[in-house]
Amino acid sequence: MYELTKKEKKRAREIFSISIEKEFDGALKNSEIIIAKWKNNTSTSREIFHETHTYLDNFLKHLQRRYDDLCPSDYLLSLAGVLKDGYITKEELRDFSQESKEIIKRYNNF
Repeated sequence: MYELTKKEKKRAREIFSISIEKEFDGALKNSEIIIAKWKNNTSTSREIFHETHTYLDNFLKHLQRRYDDLCPSDYLLSLAGVLKDGYITKEELRDFSQESKEIIKRYNNF
């Protein structure tokens, strides 16, 4: 199994901090879209409440799968996920070794 360097682990944690903030931004924007339907009287309060609750519940489950209890052996897979989802760019991976970048690339090809 491939082992990240201390520097790469630190950089991965920094990237996760950035990507989770971007994910929160996206979730808030999506929640605004749902609530806009309520403000425009296109759905009942009950429908909007349930839609918002379901959306946020699914979002929290996604965050838990991606970030909770993340160990260093999962960092490259998680980095591949946030890269694929557009929360980071390839440029943000510049501090990683070529081998780490290749592993991330392979994960994204699956």
